[in-house]
Amino acid sequence: MENKIKHSISAKRVFTLVILFALAFSVRFAFVSRSTFNHESLDLIVSAQKTSVSGILHYARGVDSPLAVLCTGFFIDLFKSFGIADPSLGANFMSVFFGSVSIILFFLCVEKLLDTKKAFISALLLSFFGPHIEVSTFANSLILSMCGYLASLLCMLIFKNNNRKSFLYFSAVFLGLSAAARFADLVMILPLAYLFFYSKASFSRRPLLFCRFLLVVLLTAGLYYFLLFYEKGISVITPLLSRMKFLSSQNSAWMGLLDIFMPEGLILVSVGLSYMLLKNNIRLCIFIIIWFLVFQFSYSAFGASRFLVAACVPLIIAQGSFIGGFRSRMFYVSALLACIIGLGGFLRFYDLLELKRRYPLEIGTASEYVMEMESVR
Repeated sequence: MENKIKHSISAKRVFTLVILFALAFSVRFAFVSRSTFNHESLDLIVSAQKTSVSGILHYARGVDSPLAVLCTGFFIDLFKSFGIADPSLGANFMSVFFGSVSIILFFLCVEKLLDTKKAFISALLLSFFGPHIEVSTFANSLILSMCGYLASLLCMLIFKNNNRKSFLYFSAVFLGLSAAARFADLVMILPLAYLFFYSKASFSRRPLLFCRFLLVVLLTAGLYYFLLFYEKGISVITPLLSRMKFLSSQNSAWMGLLDIFMPEGLILVSVGLSYMLLKNNIRLCIFIIIWFLVFQFSYSAFGASRFLVAACVPLIIAQGSFIGGFRSRMFYVSALLACIIGLGGFLRFYDLLELKRRYPLEIGTASEYVMEMESVR
């Protein structure tokens, strides 16, 4: 009887994960860009093509995103093996795939932080979140980096809850991969450090253990940036650090949150954080605020709303914690409410997503793409 219950729970869990992935994938695939879309996408494709032709790793923007370049090249070659010659299609599909994977990783993280019901509600909200859909429809390093630091967070939570030190090093490896995908997202180390030092497990040599964690992060990322340092020397660290833009505050970025969430969404975030405090989840509330502020200050200088998705993700956890807090039949009401809120936010971005699906929005992208491809050949 006990085995049957465990099998039923396991089957239900797999079914939940499959449904979430299928939902996220179908929405993102429906809006996948038909072209290179913008200069970042173009740069990744060109760097991936040059890497494939020369056999030497080329960095995006000259100094960044080696893992994103390699992944882009893999998907371009994969699509070529099926007879699809346009490299932008394979590159854009990469973001669709990893954008869908990030929903699953997000669900697993929130499940560790809260519970399964709240994790499901939060994952539904993120699945229909306009900026997240946007970055999941064209080739870019942001969505790949997000998968890396969500996987790192998941491993850190397993370490925190179960005192399994091996997962601390897994967390370090994934954070290093995140930095290899987008160096700026190394700032995720700050909220992870909070989780580490405020975990329930006690270690007599905790600072030394954290130093080992940092060393593994640097070694993992260093494997991808080694060629860059070998060719250009230590001076290359300056342009890399400049991409982090930490403690850069723009008023437009704070107003962008209002445009993204709308007043009712921000009210729901505030209610969710207050709900956590009432439930004595003070440390979780602090963690969410740290996560939000680190990415908000780090990405506020970029301007476009899609860059704020990294800062919005923890706020969605706050929304999901309140909506998913109802029990029994009220849970289905809350799930319906999450769908309505999610669809409402999705519909606000629908016209923009549809426009970006059909047309490259940056003037000169197409001509530059042709010229760059000719230079690769």
